Amino acid sequence: MKKSLFPFFVITLLCATAAYAQRGPEWLKNAVIYHIYPSSFQDSDGDGIGDLEGIRSRLDYVKACGFNTIWLSPVFESPFEDGGYDITDYYKVDPRFGTNTQLVELIRDAHAKGIRICLDLVAGHTSDKHPWFRQSRSADTNLQYSDYYIWSDSKSSLPTKKFVKSDAPRNGNFLKNYFEVQPALNYGYAHPDPDEPWQQGYDDPGPRAVRQEIRNIMAFWMDKGVDGFRCDMAMLVPIEFWNETSLRLRRVKPDLFMLAEAEERNLVLSCISNRCDHAFDTAVSESARYQNTVHIAQILCHV
Repeated sequence: MKKSLFPFFVITLLCATAAYAQRGPEWLKNAVIYHIYPSSFQDSDGDGIGDLEGIRSRLDYVKACGFNTIWLSPVFESPFEDGGYDITDYYKVDPRFGTNTQLVELIRDAHAKGIRICLDLVAGHTSDKHPWFRQSRSADTNLQYSDYYIWSDSKSSLPTKKFVKSDAPRNGNFLKNYFEVQPALNYGYAHPDPDEPWQQGYDDPGPRAVRQEIRNIMAFWMDKGVDGFRCDMAMLVPIEFWNETSLRLRRVKPDLFMLAEAEERNLVLSCISNRCDHAFDTAVSESARYQNTVHIAQILCHV
């Protein structure tokens, strides 16, 4: 059986703020986080793609390197047009990586070795092949998922540069979050512009349903033993949602870990300020320029 292990980056996160010591679960103070991109980590079945069983077989190696927490890049069902950050089913592990049962077994074995597991939560968008989005493309705008995404009010309307011209039966164009295959989920607008009828309010039914759906996804995986989430592109999701979600979920799991991705210094600062005090334990900018806010040590490990 052929196995391969590629060099990869692991990230140690040490918050450089005094507030860090007063926030977050107690275990986070001594956490050393190892980031794994599953596809290129360890292949257990010889198909050339890393998988959950491969990761499980290397837990002793991870521990021997001095790490006590693993952050997994997305393992959910996806067409992989953006490395798994384009999800079609948040409740199912992609077959290339294994099964839900194998993820539970990985979590169980990791915990037995004193290692925590955090998943990558892509909360700002889905794949354009997700069943939610496919239904929202319908000409009938009164279906369950019609308002899960942000659509302009006509085919001729492209309100911003982030709107994608659509060939859907629906009379409108959709807002992308990053790539065109990643339609933005609809969290609503705190102050909708009356001149922009496509903007729904934060408390409208569609945005409320989206927020509850994301919380359901988090609770689903927490029930299976997940210790926390790295929140992809967290800065593009309303902070009100993160605050509310963190408070709700930590009533069930007080030691839940939430890590915010932020790519600009001011956004990193906002994610570890009092404004987000109840939401994120820390934030990571994946640019070494912002080491004055969060120190990031990138270590290239070899077997």
